[in-house]
Amino acid sequence: MANTNLTDQRQVFVEEYVRSGDHLEAAKKAGYKDTHTLRNQACKLRRECADQITDELHRNFAEIAPRALNILSDLAENAESESVRLGATRDLLDRAGFRPVDRHLINETEGCLQRLTEIKYFLLTIFNFTTILFVLSKSAVMKLFA
Repeated sequence: MANTNLTDQRQVFVEEYVRSGDHLEAAKKAGYKDTHTLRNQACKLRRECADQITDELHRNFAEIAPRALNILSDLAENAESESVRLGATRDLLDRAGFRPVDRHLINETEGCLQRLTEIKYFLLTIFNFTTILFVLSKSAVMKLFA
């Protein structure tokens, strides 16, 4: 799908760059002259067309995604290797949003909750509730003791 903001030559550059990943080759195929400045010109084109390149990549990925999903599904169901079936199943679940919870995050959260509880009880042993209300704002206390 052509981007109307680009010249025809730049559109060819974008399409060729997305296809090959080689900015020099894309510039040549788009018709830019193969001179000693081509490398600089190709780098400049890549920078100036970055948004269009990203859009073209997204379009390409959107086109191949259904086929990739079919391949992953087929591998998950029919692969001879158990490890391949497991890997394909994990990939499908990850992409569907069913990624397992990171144990490191659980441990950090539990540690923070434990420290907050310790602080709460420490404050209660040192100060009475009225003093705590005086020192801290009511909303802070409510958050602390919630």
